[in-house]
Amino acid sequence: MKRITLYSLISFLPPFIFSIALFYFFVFWGIFIEKMSMLSKYSVSFGTLFSLVFAQAPYITSMTIPIASMSGAFFSFKKLMNSGEWKAFLAAGWSPFSLIAPLLKFSIIIAIFHFCFSEFLAAPSYARYNKIYREDFRKKPEESVYIVENPVFKNGDVFFLASLYDGRIKSFFNLSGEKYLEDAPVYAIYALSAVYENGLWILKDGLEVKYENSNPIYQKHFELKKYPDLPPPSDLVFGKKDIETMDFFSLGERILKLKKLGLKQKNELIFFWSKLSSPVSSFVMILGAAVASMLPWISGGMLGAGVSLFFGFLFWNFSLTFQRMAEIETISPFWGAFATPIIFAAVFIILLKRMRIF
Repeated sequence: MKRITLYSLISFLPPFIFSIALFYFFVFWGIFIEKMSMLSKYSVSFGTLFSLVFAQAPYITSMTIPIASMSGAFFSFKKLMNSGEWKAFLAAGWSPFSLIAPLLKFSIIIAIFHFCFSEFLAAPSYARYNKIYREDFRKKPEESVYIVENPVFKNGDVFFLASLYDGRIKSFFNLSGEKYLEDAPVYAIYALSAVYENGLWILKDGLEVKYENSNPIYQKHFELKKYPDLPPPSDLVFGKKDIETMDFFSLGERILKLKKLGLKQKNELIFFWSKLSSPVSSFVMILGAAVASMLPWISGGMLGAGVSLFFGFLFWNFSLTFQRMAEIETISPFWGAFATPIIFAAVFIILLKRMRIF
């Protein structure tokens, strides 16, 4: 088994690495061509444009790792067959599955590599891309990311609305909070501003109202009021703030904060589950490569390579389709991320069983 594993890896790694390098080149060149119009539109230098493209390319390249796995696996299996070694191993008593098992096991290492690549290279690079685009192209200062217009959230039973939140000074403006019981208001508070100081929110120039049977029974104006029912700034998350730049654990923390604030987590959940489903896809693509290389009606290597690429692009299109279905809430975010690998893995396993590989 060690001999087969070593042989499989030696024949798999060169096309796998070459495919990643080739995809990176095409991704880089495609992004560069796409963004060349920015040279005149934003009056930036070639160096700044190259910096932008270099920062975005790793994020897109990470999506091609499963296709590279399929490419490497296909050429590895085809090399075994074309050299006659596949028949030799079978004649020596090896089962067909034992010949593809080493690469299926190696897909675990690829999945770990894919996850680490996405977390420690692609995500930080995409954050750098956003920073370059925001500051060097759009000429927006770094501070602009901390300003949120019309934030809406809840904390416990109190629903809040403000005209503006400025994260730089930890302040709300034109803040209102209302508490309801069986769809009827029981309490409300309004303030021109709220500032977070010494671990407490201080509401300024406001009005406090209590209701009974939807009618106000108590009103009190105040100049300053300590208000403990607002969450601290560290727990405030608003909108779709560059979730592509967040690592797995930061994204999970953001989802919990959004849930606590009563805000939608749909996009975050889709991206969260995709961070797990994408590395798993390499296992599915290796199964697809085995199918493409062993189909009885495919004799030529080029035809088999075309079929494997067709599987890869079909997989990609299915992934986009299910992701879109999750975005419009037709299916859950989990199935938006995992439906494609589960369906394709089941189809490939059925085909391999019919070809008596298992």
